[in-house]
Amino acid sequence: MVASNVAHDLLTLAEAAEATRISRRHLQALLQLDEGPPVIRLGRRLIIRREALQAWLVSRETSHASAA
Repeated sequence: MVASNVAHDLLTLAEAAEATRISRRHLQALLQLDEGPPVIRLGRRLIIRREALQAWLVSRETSHASAA
């Protein structure tokens, strides 16, 4: 079913925070600074596509030397 695949690909902020192992509060702060992953606004609710979250994580990767 298409609907179940779409629902599986969408994450709440809490689910996205858990998936990235950061707090929901920190994720919200990143979004307010426009430094977080792209979101979909559904009314007052923010949803993050799983693919967008993964792409955002990849974009934040650094070499080990520059991370220190």
